[in-house]
Amino acid sequence: MKLVIMRGPSGAGKTTWAKQQYPKSVICSANDYFIEHNGEYIFKPEQLTEAHAICFEKANWYLKKQRGDKNVVVIDNTNTMLHEMSPYIMLGQLYSVDEIEIVQIFCHASVAFERNTHGVPERTVRKQAARLATTAIPPFWPKEKIVGPF
Repeated sequence: MKLVIMRGPSGAGKTTWAKQQYPKSVICSANDYFIEHNGEYIFKPEQLTEAHAICFEKANWYLKKQRGDKNVVVIDNTNTMLHEMSPYIMLGQLYSVDEIEIVQIFCHASVAFERNTHGVPERTVRKQAARLATTAIPPFWPKEKIVGPF
């Protein structure tokens, strides 16, 4: 079992990269919570905490069960701060996954803003990119792999 934790500003290409690299993976994303039954994405900021809780529960379930051909679990959130990633690092350790990979998608904030599909304001995308640039992964965590620019 492998756990992949994606990092990058909204619109960087995290989902696209994950689907290309791990086509048979389970993708856990807080964004999924905001997709309506008709497929429309409607972001409700007041429900963001619940969206992340559901994402965590899904990851926990798959890592605990370590199901069949779904041998890769991808956490597909912005993960710009350590406290957003640390629960997933702990899950990976708890379930003794074979590998934990942290992947940062490098993308200029202006490009990410232009192509983000969830209507994230440019100011927010720029803040996400700035946090990524200033948040160092602890040396006792898995080494971060940076891919891009896209």
